[in-house]
Amino acid sequence: MHKNVVVSNPFIILYCNRYTLSTAIIMNLRFSVLLLLLFSFNASSQTEASKLIINLNKSIDPLNRIEAYTALYKYYEFANADSSVYYAEKGLQEFTKSNKEIGIGSMLTFLGVIDGKQGRIVRSMERFNKALDLFSKNNYERGIATVHNSIGVLDGKRGRHVEAIKHFVTALKLFEKINDKDGIVDTYLKLGVINEQSNNLEVALEYYHETMLQIYKWNIKGTQPMYVFNNIGVVYAKMNMMDSALKYFEIALAGTTEPSFEVVRILTLNNLGILYDKQNNDSKALYYFDKALQITKDKNLPEDQARILVSRASVISKTSPAAAIAPLYEALLLAQMIGQQSIMTDVYENLSETYERLGRYKESTEVLKKLRSLEDSLFNVNKSKEIMNLLSVHELENANAKLTVAQQQSETSRFKKNIFLGVAIFLALVVIIMLVVYKQTLMLNNTLSKREVELKKSNDVKDRLFSIIGHDLRGPIGSIPVMLELMNDESTTEQERVYMYESIMSHVSASKETLDKLLYWGGAQIKGTGVNKMNFTVGDTIENILKLTQNIAKQKNITIDNEIDDDLELNSDPTHFDFVVRNLLSNAIKFTHNDGRVLLCAEKNPDSKQVIFSVKDNGIGISAEKQQDIFKPFSSSERGTANEKGTSIGLMLCKEFVNENGGEIWVKSELGKGSTFYFTLNAA
Repeated sequence: MHKNVVVSNPFIILYCNRYTLSTAIIMNLRFSVLLLLLFSFNASSQTEASKLIINLNKSIDPLNRIEAYTALYKYYEFANADSSVYYAEKGLQEFTKSNKEIGIGSMLTFLGVIDGKQGRIVRSMERFNKALDLFSKNNYERGIATVHNSIGVLDGKRGRHVEAIKHFVTALKLFEKINDKDGIVDTYLKLGVINEQSNNLEVALEYYHETMLQIYKWNIKGTQPMYVFNNIGVVYAKMNMMDSALKYFEIALAGTTEPSFEVVRILTLNNLGILYDKQNNDSKALYYFDKALQITKDKNLPEDQARILVSRASVISKTSPAAAIAPLYEALLLAQMIGQQSIMTDVYENLSETYERLGRYKESTEVLKKLRSLEDSLFNVNKSKEIMNLLSVHELENANAKLTVAQQQSETSRFKKNIFLGVAIFLALVVIIMLVVYKQTLMLNNTLSKREVELKKSNDVKDRLFSIIGHDLRGPIGSIPVMLELMNDESTTEQERVYMYESIMSHVSASKETLDKLLYWGGAQIKGTGVNKMNFTVGDTIENILKLTQNIAKQKNITIDNEIDDDLELNSDPTHFDFVVRNLLSNAIKFTHNDGRVLLCAEKNPDSKQVIFSVKDNGIGISAEKQQDIFKPFSSSERGTANEKGTSIGLMLCKEFVNENGGEIWVKSELGKGSTFYFTLNAA
């Protein structure tokens, strides 16, 4: 049975399918590579974050602001992904407004990396191509090289190895030309991975060792050396040199105790689990898999989580094949959500073998058909010779370039004495400038300290808001684990499994759409963007909302009557409309007793061009005192008739959205007789 070995570094994530044992010999390891451009992340405190924000606020020069946004993006990339996206989008908005093309290209590159990580390949390529055009127009070689590396990562992720190697070679030439040490190390590491994927193991080791030489040469700290040790361990595992592989994995694990090293720690823990599994030490294997899996859940890393679930299921399947089915389907759902076909391939292969062990041959055959169909669409041709030719051309060009440099150095050595005096004068001027800047900095300290306090207060409000919204979203997907357990039950029929599978996919899709809209709103609030009004019909939106709330209503046997015309057209922000209706409907269900009724209505106001919407329930009602504060920020929340917990901000946001779209919202209610919430929006 095949599993995934995950190998990654701050620039590259590599995974390779696990090995199997035949009765007489060890089968060849079958590796495939997924490349994903990331950036280094160093452990920092909240004080460091405040310093970075202060540095952004005091930066005036466009190039300095680009560097400031880049530093904030890198700082938050692993610590807080939402904040990382926020600063990239804020930078893009600022540089677009001021027409700073280098800044626009840099922010597009960051956002393209994020899109690639989350499976939005087409959108990621669009951002990279636009960034490449801007960098080429301005002859910004570092940006051009970075984008080529990013595009190479996406090509490697899709199995387009030859195209990937072309981009990496182009990037390496540019980084060497401008002597960018980080870029050179990054690209050497990518070349090692792409050769490992193509089974050029000796060449892969050469590139990894060259990477380590460059790291030691420039005394590079952080996570990079640990990622290289981890990758070298995987190469030795593919060579069946398990003692050497174990040694490098243990070195990598020992160097990942810092919180910011958790990404490489995940990979190393998973690889150790795989090695112990190969040695039939199931208890140790599960120990390392479980530790890695916990980190992926805490850090919300669905791709790594899916791969580790497949690895863990393979161990469980040895003694209890039936128990392996649930984690495999969980991995399949994660892979489908992020569009990872390679993980889906591994899951189908494992499921087919598991069903076969259980004697469920019909299900095994069905899964095998899906596997074959998926494999036909994946790139599966050996490109080793073509890649080696490309690399040989680069090495020849590199050797010629070094010879030319040596000749130039010989010719220019006689000028060194003449420029010594100029360098000394320049250094003296630098010292004077530094003293002036230092005095100016001291004068700004008091002002900056006050600004830091204000920023921290604003950040605390944002964190609280997003925490509450994130918690509110957990409800719609809470039934998925239960349905997965039922699917795994042997007494469940195939027809029931198909129904549950379709229900799960529908629920996941609807919940994801809701999450996207909420996060879009949150980002818009922080960035201060305006309302996005447009003409739209309300039918599809109402239908989606009813789907999301139907299960909750059924649990209390509450009838929802929708009397709103599907063809009713508004001129408002559709995201705001969705949020308001969904929140009011959820509140109505929450505060209505079992066997109750909720009514949705809408009618055009004859005296104006507005539509009056109402959500009416026959629930517990609201006291007159409570009605006075119900729309105020962070008012106290009540529990529903089934002890449901509220978020305390829903009605506040409803009022904000309705007002921003030119409408009003109010409530009429009596205790024990129910409530009716009204709001108005402009008709199209």
